[in-house]
Amino acid sequence: MYFLLGLAVGYLVFLGLDQRPMIDPSVDHLTHGSHPAHEQIDVDPNLPIPALSVVATPDTVSGYNLYLDTENYTFDPASVNQAPMPNTGHAHLYVNGEKVARLYGPWFQLDGYHMVPGENLVQVTLNANDHREWSNQGVTIEDVITLDYQLMN
Repeated sequence: MYFLLGLAVGYLVFLGLDQRPMIDPSVDHLTHGSHPAHEQIDVDPNLPIPALSVVATPDTVSGYNLYLDTENYTFDPASVNQAPMPNTGHAHLYVNGEKVARLYGPWFQLDGYHMVPGENLVQVTLNANDHREWSNQGVTIEDVITLDYQLMN
């Protein structure tokens, strides 16, 4: 009997592992949904202001390949969790308001697991080594795009 009960519980746990998060339409996804936005750090006005544009191309297997086209910005994974250095750091990737990853370079394969069928908001912020969001006069340096994800048959 305990064997059957254990088998049933194991099966239910297995079924729950592939559940995709649902989008709550009442949540403002641009403020990271249930995740509070990081503090900001303004770029030195005497330096060139970093810019970010996210380019997405469909992946032939699942999701999208993202390219972070940056200007005046250096990815520096070796300095993460250290003191900020001007126009240097990493990026944070959010899908539908949920943080998916830290990005330490310009390429990322966004697997379909992180998306729901239909429209998905993808937000990328440029972050200092201490994870504060780089900003220009109080406005976060980021790009937000909408991706239409369809499950592959």
